[in-house]
Amino acid sequence: RSKCMNHCPENCPLKNPINCYSIYSHKIGETVRIIAIKGSRCIRRNLLSMGLLPGTELSILENRAGQTCLVLSENRKITIDHTSASALVVSNS
Repeated sequence: RSKCMNHCPENCPLKNPINCYSIYSHKIGETVRIIAIKGSRCIRRNLLSMGLLPGTELSILENRAGQTCLVLSENRKITIDHTSASALVVSNS
């Protein structure tokens, strides 16, 4: 798995950045929890408007690295573009 230690915020909720991953490092069918959102204000606002905020659990339905990511969150399927998906810092749920 590719760890995002270089991108994990210093105030990582896990207090252990070694457990922070990119969403693209997970396989279809896995469940992850969003622990942080990095990136520009626009990207964060976009993700928050879709209900994707820290603490949210996601089930990965499709995961095409470098392209889109399809997730299931609270019985809703959400397609996330590559830039926004790359801004998600997740951990194993």
